[in-house]
Parts: sequence; structure tokens; C-alpha cells
Amino acid sequence: MTSIRLILCYMLSRIDGEPSGPERPFSANGLMVYKKYWCNTLIHYVYTRALEVGWENLRLSLEEVASDTGIEVKEIVESLTGLCEYEWTRNNRSLVLKISEDSIMEIGKSIAEKNANRLLARIESLTPLFEQAARENE
Repeated sequence: MTSIRLILCYMLSRIDGEPSGPERPFSANGLMVYKKYWCNTLIHYVYTRALEVGWENLRLSLEEVASDTGIEVKEIVESLTGLCEYEWTRNNRSLVLKISEDSIMEIGKSIAEKNANRLLARIESLTPLFEQAARENE
């Protein structure tokens, strides 16, 4: 189960526009909790973006994903290459994730369904309100 504190920390990172990560070193269990959170968040992010713009138009940079999720680039790469066991290849300065569209859509749909009834979904629905308040205070 993902800690509410972990979710709130990443939500605040997104509001601040500064991706962040946990303090290291991790315990073995701590590392698995973070990797599970990162992987679920990233797959759900790709899934929702694919629904918004379609696979043909989906272009993401690591920096964009980091900014939108609050997860640091190194942890994006670490979680997808380690926990999810997806294959990455170097292409100039970008990384290309080799996974089928069907796999992302199936996993993303499953995550979305699980999140719909969880506190995570309710908390993340507040993000636009927090972002608006932050802009008004600038």
C-alpha cells in the first residue's frame, strides 16, 4: 500500500513544478514501495496522455514526464528499467520505451480502475485547486 505521505510529497512537487525524490539510501522495503509508486504513476501517465492525444501523436520527453508527475528523471528511468523490466535503447539524448500499445493500455486501464475508488484518486483530483491557489499567491 502506498503511503499517503508519499502521494502528498509528489503532489506538492508537481505544484511547485520541481520534480523531487526521496532521501537515499533506502531500506529494501522502502525501495520497493517507491518503485511500485513510480511505475504505477508512469504507466498511468502514459495511458492518460495516449487517451488524450492518441498513440500516433504521443511524444514525451523525460523532462516533461518529470515535470508532470513530480518524479525525477533518474527515478523515471530507474523504475521503468528495473521494476517494469521494459527494454530501453539510447537514441541521441532521449530514451525510447519499447512496449506495446496494447500492454500500456491494458495496464493503464487497470491502474485507473483501481485508483477510481481510492483516496489517491480523490487527492489527485484536488491538484488543480492547489495549483490555482499557488498561481494566485505568486
